[in-house]
Amino acid sequence: MDSRQKKKDDEKPSTSIFVWIAIYSIIWGVAHFAFRWYAVEGMPTSTFLAGWYGGAFVGSNFVLLAMGKKEMGEPLPRKQIVLVALLAVVILICLVLEYWASMYAPLAVTQPIFQVTEMVFPTLIGLFVFKEIKELNGAKKIVFAIAFAGSLVVAFSY
Repeated sequence: MDSRQKKKDDEKPSTSIFVWIAIYSIIWGVAHFAFRWYAVEGMPTSTFLAGWYGGAFVGSNFVLLAMGKKEMGEPLPRKQIVLVALLAVVILICLVLEYWASMYAPLAVTQPIFQVTEMVFPTLIGLFVFKEIKELNGAKKIVFAIAFAGSLVVAFSY
């Protein structure tokens, strides 16, 4: 049985997830506005990266203070630290390339590309690396087909 299905019958769904989604959306909306603004204004990439990661560091410390140390979980083993470091480098490269693209290409060109890659690659990783494809039944396959069609609409919107 799926862990999401283990919910008690008398337990009511929490609406707090919607508050977190709203906060997340506002933060990322402001961040992407600033991202594009600074790119168009010609801020050097190194200055932007220092501000971006400096802000992330300060923000993560606020989250740590607000949530407490119990939210941190267990320390990572050395192998996972190396994998996280590798992932961090890849993310840094992606951020630099996205910032560079934002400096030179119109938003109407770059945004559909970014949106489609943000939909497709995590989905493929989930399906094939984490073997989530085994969990798909007929209804879920239909939902995937509809979502794939939607991503094609976005991909070919330019």
